[in-house]
Amino acid sequence: MLPTFIGIGAQRAGTTWAYNCLAEHPEVFMTQKKELHFFYVNYGRGLDWYEQQFAGAEGCRARGEITPDYLYHEEALRNIAKDVPGVKLFAVLRSPIDRAISQYALHKDKVDRRPFSEVATPDSEFVDRGLYFKHLQKVHSLFPADRVKVLLYDDLERTPARFVAELYRYVGVDDTFRPPSLETRYNRVVYPDLQKLLMRLRLGWMIEAVKRTSVGERIRRGNSGSRREEGAVTDADVRRLAAFFRDDVRQLGQMLGRDLSHWLN
Repeated sequence: MLPTFIGIGAQRAGTTWAYNCLAEHPEVFMTQKKELHFFYVNYGRGLDWYEQQFAGAEGCRARGEITPDYLYHEEALRNIAKDVPGVKLFAVLRSPIDRAISQYALHKDKVDRRPFSEVATPDSEFVDRGLYFKHLQKVHSLFPADRVKVLLYDDLERTPARFVAELYRYVGVDDTFRPPSLETRYNRVVYPDLQKLLMRLRLGWMIEAVKRTSVGERIRRGNSGSRREEGAVTDADVRRLAAFFRDDVRQLGQMLGRDLSHWLN
């Protein structure tokens, strides 16, 4: 019992929301833990252990897991191609600048208190994880194009119902189903450890309840979307990142047939 689809990325691009929409579909089985990190970190546990994560999936038309770090690890991609031939992959991609800011907002107080300008260097993961075209080239070298689906966070924000219907169609289930999580947004930069615990306990509704309070409003002021306005990320930082990402964004846009130039603003 192995997955029929795997979400491989990207980090800080709405994959927890996608996980919940998939888990709520009656024809989809999702692993209890969203990120298994099996194909590189936990590979030593063996394929039998991985199969056990899908126990109970009998009768479901589709079964899957989402580990956003797979996109960035060629070892993981090679192991997927070897062990799960025929699996469908999908990735949700977000403006690499906004993605980097969101990652910084998540880890700034927990890991590194240095200014954004000092940590978002060309050789840092803040930049590397936004070089989507570079990483997708590795994916396409291992999997046929019809088994690699690229979705955009832009579409998730603008038309979530259309976005989730497209995802459902791709994994092979009823695309008319409307999940309860359709209008919610998980993975805000709001006490991430608490959010993860609540989601594991199936108490995600509490996150939304907090957001509607004055406490939630104060927390929202600290999320990645407001970091630019507060000066934690400056216009100069954005221009510098745009220079790092320009060629990759242009090539990705050509690959997808989408104008992504707004990602560089």
